[in-house]
Amino acid sequence: MTNKIDKAKAFIQGPLSNTTNPKPVLKHSLNVGQILEKYKYSDEIIIAGYLHDIIEDTNIQPELIQKKFGKKILKLIELNTFDISIENKIDSYEELFSRCKDNKLALIVKSADLLDNSYYCCFNKDNKPNEWWIEKLRYFLEISKAKIKNELIYKVLTNRYNEVIK
Repeated sequence: MTNKIDKAKAFIQGPLSNTTNPKPVLKHSLNVGQILEKYKYSDEIIIAGYLHDIIEDTNIQPELIQKKFGKKILKLIELNTFDISIENKIDSYEELFSRCKDNKLALIVKSADLLDNSYYCCFNKDNKPNEWWIEKLRYFLEISKAKIKNELIYKVLTNRYNEVIK
């Protein structure tokens, strides 16, 4: 593990500990980074994984991220950040995925994000499949296949999708 990865983990500790998001955002962000580490992705991708929710769920400004982590990592985070001006959740995820679809690295980060989210979001409280979330995952797999179908993270996410829809 590099010093920059440690720096990213330390950077998210405070800001992601106190968000209004009902999902455990700090735990989720740590999981996403760890998934990318497990599959031996580059430091750049791993750092973007740890930081992927920092703009969306905090008041941290993009300029600070760029200063601390560089333009490439900021770009990956921005590609993985929902546009809050889009209120309809289907339009929102479709717009985000369309921004990511031509950037292989952004798709890898989003795959790890969706993989971890699948353990929070795939089922309703009554343990029945969450149809909206499953459709979101199906749509992502479809639009990202051309760019990342040979990536291990894509294969793991596809396997997770198949487990959920059984």
